Order: sequence, then structure tokens, then C-alpha cells
Amino acid sequence: MTITSDEFLLGVKRLITMPSNQVLLGDSDILAIATDRMRDTMIPLIDSCDQEYFVIKTNVPIVANQENYEIPPRAYGRKLREIKIFNESGVRGDFPQISIEREHLYRSASVPFGFHFYGDRIQLVPIPAATGYSLQLWWFLSPGKLVPTSQAGVVTAIASDDVTVSLVPATFTVNRRVDFVQGVTGNRYLGIDAAITNVAGSTLSFGLDVVPDDLAVGDYVSLAGESPVLQIPEEAKPYLQTITASDCLYAVSDFEGQDRLKDKIKQQKEDLLKLLQPRITGEANIIVNDRGLLRGRVRRTYGFMFR
Repeated sequence: MTITSDEFLLGVKRLITMPSNQVLLGDSDILAIATDRMRDTMIPLIDSCDQEYFVIKTNVPIVANQENYEIPPRAYGRKLREIKIFNESGVRGDFPQISIEREHLYRSASVPFGFHFYGDRIQLVPIPAATGYSLQLWWFLSPGKLVPTSQAGVVTAIASDDVTVSLVPATFTVNRRVDFVQGVTGNRYLGIDAAITNVAGSTLSFGLDVVPDDLAVGDYVSLAGESPVLQIPEEAKPYLQTITASDCLYAVSDFEGQDRLKDKIKQQKEDLLKLLQPRITGEANIIVNDRGLLRGRVRRTYGFMFR
């Protein structure tokens, strides 16, 4: 089931029985603490399972004579999971990382052979002279900042490039960018960074082919980088709830209450890791040596298909 930020807030408050008249922490403060714990604890923990929970892919056309390409601005940790290269026919090939010390050895081809990082950019090797190729970037998109459900809209109708929502927050204005978040368990991103072109009543308009094909009634529209729902496995909610409660108790100097949660946090973490990995129990992850003697021809064909 979908866990909204409002439901999450109630869970944290029940766990620590925080007095309703306390003024140190408001709902926005608790959600801010939860977002911090999401980023510095939950995401690294889930990512350590190596089960590709936060991986998405983006296609970037290669432009002739352009050697530098940006890492997606929202890539978690400013890192990529993988890069592939493919041609107009959709045939994909390996795109290896080349050390800076050796990049000069690959300057004779017109189609890029690989890449190396250049600050916060991807530098192709060699500089592309041909068009018709694209990079496929596989990268980590972290869950959005938790916000109250009142700061997002629930989709009630979809008509081409127009999306009608139950509520249009005041922050939804022309040219603001929004994300489309799935309204069922998992709550994955269906689309990100879509610019609003018009707001008419409760209807949001977008550019041509911007609205995701799989957007459905019951999904959410929120400002880019924000989410009114937990975008982590449902089973991870109790752990996030408890570590958030622990930080809230610390913030109000209830160290005794915080200490009582330590054993619970430890046990929940152990149980969560058991649930998250492996992600499939019936199939083993097969390791193939592409450079082995028996696969040499396959490797050569696959790795150099464009040259």
C-alpha cells in the first residue's frame, strides 16, 4: 500500500507520544528530519544491497564535435550505474571507462570508444565526428524530499497533455517543474522535471509528449525533487519511522527516550536487510567472463560493433 507523508507523520508521533502542545518540532521539521535520514541512512543502506532499487535510465543524443556531457543533475552521489552506446537501429554496445593516462591512444576513430570523468562531466573518447549515436545513462535517482500531501496533487483525469488534479498547490505555477509519482506501492517516478505550461482551474498543461504514457488516476504530481509518499519499499517504513523518532527525541533533549529506541533500531535494520536481499530468490546472478577464451569472438563483436 502507498504510505503518504501524513500517515508517516502519525506513525512517528505515536511511536514517541510527542505532546501536541510542544513547540520545538512542527510537522515540517519532522518531515525534514525524515528526509535527512532517508538520504544519509536509508538510501545508502538500500543501495548497499546491490539490487538496483533506485536505478533509472536516460538517453542522451551524441552531438558531432561535442565531447563533454553532463551527469544528470539529480543523480544521487553524482555517480552513474552504467553507460551504454547505441546507434539509430537501437543496437547497444559496451562503453568502457578509459583512464586519463590512456585516453590519447583512442583518438583515431570517428565514433566514441569510451569515456572518462572530467569534473562533473562525462568526456567522450575520442571527440565524436559522427552523428546518429546516443548514450544510455543508467543512474541513481534518489527518493524525493518528503512534503505534506497538501503540497502535491492527486491525478483525477488525463487528457493528452492536460492533467487534472484534486488540488493545485499555490506553488504550481507556469514554468515550475514537477515530477509524476506512481500512486501504488513502490511509488516510482513515472516522469521527472516536467515544466508546467499552463494552469487553468485544477488542470495542469504540459508540452507535447511530456505526460508519461503510464500516468494513471490516483498517481501524484509534486514539485520536482519532492514527494508526498515514501518512495522506498513498504517494509522499510518502520525502520525509517524509528530512526526519525530517535532524532526527534534527541532534538527535544529526551535522551532517555532516545536510548530506549536503540535496540529496536538495531533489530529493525537487521530484519530489513534480510528482506531486501536477494531481490529474487529463485535465480542466481550468473557471472560470465566475457574475456574468456570461449567467448572471445562474442566479446569482440559486441564491444566493437560500431567500429
